[in-house]
Amino acid sequence: CSPSIRTLQTATAIGKRLGLRPKAWGDLVEWGFLFDSPGLTGKEMRTRFPDIEIDDSFRDDVPWIAHKDDESWTELKERARSVLETILERHPTGSSPVALVTHAHFARFLIGEAIGFSEVEGLGGVIEHYNCGITAIEFRPDRTILWYLNAHGHLGDLITH
Repeated sequence: CSPSIRTLQTATAIGKRLGLRPKAWGDLVEWGFLFDSPGLTGKEMRTRFPDIEIDDSFRDDVPWIAHKDDESWTELKERARSVLETILERHPTGSSPVALVTHAHFARFLIGEAIGFSEVEGLGGVIEHYNCGITAIEFRPDRTILWYLNAHGHLGDLITH
């Protein structure tokens, strides 16, 4: 999960329900390192979110986003590509499913990288992803399958039109 407060909250709830311990990962943060600026320190995260694994990359005395600057769409795309490569390296085909709790703009770029759609740009891109949306992608040796994109059925009556 992203180390932003709202994703830590969501990952905590999911982890409790599934009996898993989520892990905070700074690279899953939203485009431009938005939200929670300057962020929690590692110590604050460990105290407020004891069910989340907070590794030593989050310093106890420095907010996690304090050293970050804004980023361009090109830099966001590169970060998404790097995250995808890391996930596929750590969880090769045939591994157990992996769930990411991240943010809308970052998710758009990550999904674009995963399905080989390189034309994701800016706020008006072709791939839309909203907060609370769920996307499922399966990586097989011979192909990548996008099972669903931005599903909201789990929200039930919380959605209004």
